[in-house]
Amino acid sequence: MAEVEYGGIKVGGSKLLLIIPLIGTLGGGLWAGFEFYKDYMDMKEQIQEYVAPDLSGFDYAYSMEYGEKRFAGNAIVNYNAMVNVPLNDLFALRATYSQSLDPGIYENIITQNKDVGDQDDERYTITLGFERDDSPIHDGNIKSMVRYIVSDRYDEGMKEKGNGDKPGTADIFDPNCNTSTAFYYGDSCTRLTALADAYGRDLSDYHPLLSFAEVTDEKHNVVMSTLASTTQVGFDWGSATLTTMFRDYDEDSETEWSRIDTDDLYPAPLIVTSDSETEITELRLSSNPGMIEWTVGLYDFEANADPNSIVENQALLSAEAWDYIQFMVPGGYDGAAYCPPYCGDDASPYFYYGSYTFYSYSEEKAMYGEVALNLDKWKFTAGLRDYEISDGYKSSEFGIFYSGNGCDGTATEGTTCSEESGTESDTRPKLTASYMPNEDLTLFAVSSAGYRPGGNNSALPPFCAGDPEASNFQRRYTSDKAQNTEFGVKARGDTFNFNATYFLIDWTDIQIGIAPACGWSFTSNGGEAETKGVEIDFDVMLADGLYMDFAGAFMTAETTIDMPSFGAAAGDSLPGTVEEQYNIGLSYDHTIGSKSAYTRVDYLYYGDSYATFGQSEDQMSPAYEKFNLNVGVELNENSSLQLSIDNLMDNRAEAFKFSANSPGWRPRNYLQWIPPRSVSLRYTYRY
Repeated sequence: MAEVEYGGIKVGGSKLLLIIPLIGTLGGGLWAGFEFYKDYMDMKEQIQEYVAPDLSGFDYAYSMEYGEKRFAGNAIVNYNAMVNVPLNDLFALRATYSQSLDPGIYENIITQNKDVGDQDDERYTITLGFERDDSPIHDGNIKSMVRYIVSDRYDEGMKEKGNGDKPGTADIFDPNCNTSTAFYYGDSCTRLTALADAYGRDLSDYHPLLSFAEVTDEKHNVVMSTLASTTQVGFDWGSATLTTMFRDYDEDSETEWSRIDTDDLYPAPLIVTSDSETEITELRLSSNPGMIEWTVGLYDFEANADPNSIVENQALLSAEAWDYIQFMVPGGYDGAAYCPPYCGDDASPYFYYGSYTFYSYSEEKAMYGEVALNLDKWKFTAGLRDYEISDGYKSSEFGIFYSGNGCDGTATEGTTCSEESGTESDTRPKLTASYMPNEDLTLFAVSSAGYRPGGNNSALPPFCAGDPEASNFQRRYTSDKAQNTEFGVKARGDTFNFNATYFLIDWTDIQIGIAPACGWSFTSNGGEAETKGVEIDFDVMLADGLYMDFAGAFMTAETTIDMPSFGAAAGDSLPGTVEEQYNIGLSYDHTIGSKSAYTRVDYLYYGDSYATFGQSEDQMSPAYEKFNLNVGVELNENSSLQLSIDNLMDNRAEAFKFSANSPGWRPRNYLQWIPPRSVSLRYTYRY
């Protein structure tokens, strides 16, 4: 995994994988923000290396891939195309297009859809680049580019890769379960068979490892439009770089997750329409290489939700469904009283839940600086980042779960008013030292600190107050802090490269997502933890044309204090931690006929990880392994062909399993498998 800078701390490989599972518990917004920041860092690297439009000449390339996946009704399809056009001696244009369809394999017994889980991604990029080495303004060089990107992702529920899926939304059939057809399934194992009986389905018509039950097939559609620019100007003393990035995020999804349990008999789609804008501006000044090098910069981040907008709304779709839940509904309730403005123009009497945003914003302003001292074989670097965060929101939720008359006191009864804001500021240091006794060996040490910004929680509905899992609820949570210490070595030789890093991360005020049984969720600061381990990667030539490479991480991540509100004791592993993961690859360069070719085999191992502090085997990702095979041949100087087989042995290992029997929530049983074997053929042409 590429290294990225996140909140002032650079993390890579498994250290990033450690942080991501906890980020994921906070919801899609923060994850979308992380993806935005990663794209931003990637673009800054591109202008530094200038891999954008090429002034040297016309160029184009394309690739096409077609494949089959076991159990899938649709084909694997991938297209990629690029064209580079120099406009004159100063300007060039580069355009790219890609589309990827990963077909689903799951079978929904309720909708009788046997191709559930398609993931369809499209991406368009157009970049205008400018480069001049002898600017008359300052007798230096200028490199600049403006890039426009549109990314369109359309997914259908029960995705194998787990993008946004929530455990509990569907239940895979377990042949070891009790096959009772009693309609009110008292334990998780009877759910699928009970629903099959209720809908008149014959389970023998469905694959036992792929069948599941959802009253509708979920749909997730996210479109992101990004306009970015970066300009680097060279001077006698160094360079100045101005980078900007603006992104519009639009989500229009329909999930089967219901605020009211209709026992899977009646659809009650939760409609999500999340729109937001995010903007980054950064000015960085850097010196030329020398004995003393320095960098200073200003960073500004702003994010705003679409004001006065509906975020979620939910309704039953028929009077029959409404009658089914009347025992939960106060007398005289009419959902049409909220429409408009809280649930759009559809005045359905069966609306029963929605949320509305008046405004929501977050900002971060930072100043940073770094100075490096280069001696004969030593390099020392010291840096500091000073930041200030502010955020706030005003929103309402409505429906049968709530009380109140809105923010102005005139809204329909059952409309809340939530308004919260906060600020915080701090500094984060960074120190590094490296020693290079010769050109083949480097030793280094790093001490740095990173953070994830704090924020605000929406109010919980009144009936959540008695839920013990919500006892530590607070409206605001603060930034966490990760103090990172690393020691490493990089060694190079004629036939090998070797890198190893030992890391230790002290994590305080950890942000943890809490999902009480009442059905709502929030973020809370909780406790302290320590993560330590080693990352190793190397490649070595075993014989002429035969190479082996290895990349792996071995770590522990444990709490250092008791956290009673989370049911955690000192020494418990953090949820989502994978203590062992590695990849071993063998590559062989050879010929097929007279054509240059290669064959590569990869072995991947992914260790256990648990979703709870108590490491319950009912909520975990079991360890699994798989092999991949790639064979490629160069057809001529412009084209090549590649055969790829993912999961060569067709290992049907569990990727995640979830089983819960919590007060206030019916038992659920959920399984997700790693993708089955797929075989694809890719043709690539470059002019």
